[in-house]
Amino acid sequence: QYTDKEMEELISSITILIGYTRKASESYHRLFRQKEIKYKKKALNYGDYSFMLPANEKLSIPRDLYFDKQVVVERKASWKKSAAI
Repeated sequence: QYTDKEMEELISSITILIGYTRKASESYHRLFRQKEIKYKKKALNYGDYSFMLPANEKLSIPRDLYFDKQVVVERKASWKKSAAI
């Protein structure tokens, strides 16, 4: 069980992963920078976005944890494309 302070540290360390195939617009990058949201590009097997937690010995996370196989966001240009899946 993490304390509220530890949870805040954990949540603030989340890094958004943007798939290489996703042509994220400059507006996304600008928004992430303005909001101080950590992000990086990574080859994702599926989905356009995911996240990772960097290693944090203090919180007993000995190595980087990637969730790109468990949690992904697929961004579609329209609902019509989503309905076809």
